[in-house]
Amino acid sequence: MKLSFNVQNKSQADPFIFEDGGRFYLYVTAGEGVEAYSSDDIFGTWKFEGVVTKLTGEGKTFWAPSIIKIEDKYYMYVSFIRGNEFQF
Repeated sequence: MKLSFNVQNKSQADPFIFEDGGRFYLYVTAGEGVEAYSSDDIFGTWKFEGVVTKLTGEGKTFWAPSIIKIEDKYYMYVSFIRGNEFQF
C-alpha cells in the first residue's frame, strides 16, 4: 500500500496506523524520535502533525512505535537505545 503525505523528503519507517473515531493516525520511526501523521481517509493525504516523542543527546535510536487506547487514555510503546543502554 502506498500512502500520500503533505511533506517532502521525510521517510515513514516502521509505520503503525491507529484508528480512533473515524480518523486515522500514523506513527513512524524518525531521526529525532517518533513522528505523527493524521488523515480522515486511510488512502487520502496524510498530514504531518510533528514529533511526538524524542530524546536528546548522542547515541539515540528509536524504532517500532505503537499506540493502544485503554478507556480514555492513549499509551505509546516505543523501543529505543540511548547511549549504551537498551530500554523498552
